[in-house]
Amino acid sequence: MAAIIKTNTNGVTTRVATSPLAQTLADVAEASLVDLPLATMRRLLGRADDLDMNLVGWKAYDGVISITNQANDALLSSPRLAAALSRASELALQWQRVSQSIAGAFFATLWPNVGLPTAKEIDALKAEVHGMREELRATRSAARTALSAPDGRSTMQRNGPAIGDSRHGHGWSEWSPTQALLETGDVRN
Repeated sequence: MAAIIKTNTNGVTTRVATSPLAQTLADVAEASLVDLPLATMRRLLGRADDLDMNLVGWKAYDGVISITNQANDALLSSPRLAAALSRASELALQWQRVSQSIAGAFFATLWPNVGLPTAKEIDALKAEVHGMREELRATRSAARTALSAPDGRSTMQRNGPAIGDSRHGHGWSEWSPTQALLETGDVRN
């Protein structure tokens, strides 16, 4: 612990113990109110350089940082703050539980009335769509294999028009989207 030496009017010297915070405050006051103006005056008169200004500035900065750290340490070691933060944490957790239960009850009754699907129903739909994609891939692969011949001609080209072709008046045509995709080679798996 630092001490300040005082001399009274009778010439008696006494030592007064001070706290680290009081000593740091005194150092910051000295740096900012005495050293900094003196360094500025020396700089203006040409008797000092930037190094003196930097040293005084850093002394004041270090003092302010030290004061901030000491104040923070004192605040965080306070039992009152610990109790207040503990109560605030407990209240926040209780409020979270209450709001979750209210939201759960609200949406449990709202969801069926509005007709929105649940997460399980959406997952089932995703699985069904995935299955349909797999089935479509298999069908495309089978169609490509069935429509292509070893000589490179499609089944339609080898066998001629199908029964019910548009030339027979039934409204069917030789062209089909699957066959067109297969013949152009634009079939995606």
